[in-house]
Amino acid sequence: MAMLGRAELERIGFAALGNDVQLSDRASIHGASRISLGDYVRIDDFCVLSAGAGGIAGCKLAFDLRDAQSQGSVAVDQARQLVDLKKTPAIIGGIISSVSIPIVTSVTGPGGVVQISPASTSPTLTKLGNEGKSNGWFFRTITSDALQGTAAAKYAMDQGMTTLAIINVNNDFGVNMLTEFRRAYEAFAAKQKPVFQG
Repeated sequence: MAMLGRAELERIGFAALGNDVQLSDRASIHGASRISLGDYVRIDDFCVLSAGAGGIAGCKLAFDLRDAQSQGSVAVDQARQLVDLKKTPAIIGGIISSVSIPIVTSVTGPGGVVQISPASTSPTLTKLGNEGKSNGWFFRTITSDALQGTAAAKYAMDQGMTTLAIINVNNDFGVNMLTEFRRAYEAFAAKQKPVFQG
């Protein structure tokens, strides 16, 4: 992936172009003259930006960037402002599970608002969905820790690692990743009797 330079960005013909815009040369842009990009925007590989003459289905899109400070309580306050006051129909985020979980259980799930996370990997989110606690409004574009832990365990086995010590961060991500890794590793290595410390 290569990011386009300022001159290349200006040649595309955006309606507005902020400072420090990072746009991959692999992204697809349609209707650039109707797209405004603010400051510090990053658009990665294979993203598609498309703006028809009347917006999307006749609607204009607006972005309201909020900082949850990686704290669930702050995230819930920000989400409530967006949903209750601004009548926001969709939230993209949180970026971490410990932010996404309280938003979906306190705001978007009960409020019937779409929430899409690009990076929340906790199996707790899968469990909430299976139990109906997200009311079907939460989506993510990344696999859960269950798959990531299994892939990491397979890699460790493929590398011949039979004695392991794992240091993990004591939060939803770290605890779930350790649990999923350990479960998968022990299943893969049942015949080899590994020594596991963690």
